[in-house]
Amino acid sequence: MILLNKKKRTILFSLAIISFLISGLFIIAYSNGYRFDFQKRKFVLTGAIQLKVKPKEGLTFYLNSKKKEIKNNSLLGSNYFLDKLLPRKYQLLIKKEGFFSWQKNLFVEEKMTTFANSIILLPKEIKGKKIFSSKIEGKILPLKNNYFLIFAEKNVYLQKVAVEKPIKILTTKEKIEKEFLNEEKNLCLVKTKSDYYLLDLTDFFSRKKINTFFLKAILNKNLKKKELKDVFLTKKDKEIVLVFKEGIYLFDWQKRKEKEIFSLAKDKEIKKVFFDKDNLFYQDKENNLFLFSLETRKNKLIIPKLKEEISLVSLSFDRKKLLLASPKEVSLFYLKDFFGDFIRKKGEKDILFQKEPEKISWYKDSNHFWLIENNQLHFLETDPRENINIFTYPEIKNFLYEKEKNLLYFQKDNSLFLFDLAKIGL
Repeated sequence: MILLNKKKRTILFSLAIISFLISGLFIIAYSNGYRFDFQKRKFVLTGAIQLKVKPKEGLTFYLNSKKKEIKNNSLLGSNYFLDKLLPRKYQLLIKKEGFFSWQKNLFVEEKMTTFANSIILLPKEIKGKKIFSSKIEGKILPLKNNYFLIFAEKNVYLQKVAVEKPIKILTTKEKIEKEFLNEEKNLCLVKTKSDYYLLDLTDFFSRKKINTFFLKAILNKNLKKKELKDVFLTKKDKEIVLVFKEGIYLFDWQKRKEKEIFSLAKDKEIKKVFFDKDNLFYQDKENNLFLFSLETRKNKLIIPKLKEEISLVSLSFDRKKLLLASPKEVSLFYLKDFFGDFIRKKGEKDILFQKEPEKISWYKDSNHFWLIENNQLHFLETDPRENINIFTYPEIKNFLYEKEKNLLYFQKDNSLFLFDLAKIGL
């Protein structure tokens, strides 16, 4: 047994006290959210990342390429929380077998939580149920009672599932450019370069009768010497919207009566018009973009002096965002201040896609949307932070999304498929 003298005992006791104090400080700092940052060589407060992912089952998380075990922290099981993160940029990757991966670079700040609460994963292959096939090549749209419309060049056909021979219900003088169904799927508006046709299918499902109206001829009798810009269907079966360069009319096509609901000043005129969710958007000669509500009959300037030519417009379901398509890109315009996973002020714009689409449609959460371009269906997020996630499905000619039932119809070749998004946890 070695006996220490008083001086050595004093030194060891002092070292023990110092060690205890330092350890205590470390413990207190750790419990208060501090960590030592070896890059900065100092203690810093940590931050966190909160995620909400759908579907919620079978997910694997990677943080800076390292697998991370994360448990959900909500009763619904779709929220995930990563805490005690040093303030810096992180690469986050979420994988699920058979699904597209989601990846984004997120910044974490001291004492702050970074949010990504609108994450959606989709399967790499949409295995929809084939609900209709046709020998005629053309665009297919679903009706009621297992009937379908087929638009082929200058002809419109009606065909039922399991019935081989389609019925030709309309032949146009020019090639069909656009076609629209109303929500009830009993009215169809067919547009060519210089004419409009209205197919009333209301009586077909009960009496097998189709009423066809040649709108241009009817309108020429009722509204002479007016330059018609476009025609649109509304939620009301009996009314259609007529847009002239001087103003906007509602037209009762059964009674052949029109009613002016908006007129422009004498020195103004409508240059181009778009219709979406019973809202009418138009550009004037100065390229100002206006929103006219059919419900309130109010006219509002949305974007002054647009620099690019707009080809498509779509208003989000929450009415806070506007998708604008031009020959070069798809951009997102904020109609109101947005405080979500990121912050955008009213009037700000994000570019989300670098090509012109043929069709765009919002997903039900107003944070994602569908578009079709060059026979490819794309599903995009609106989160503009580093790496915008885009899921792509090739060889798809057309699509139709129904928000209420969360159903996606898509067309491959001459067959129409139905995909129920609710069945994969969305």
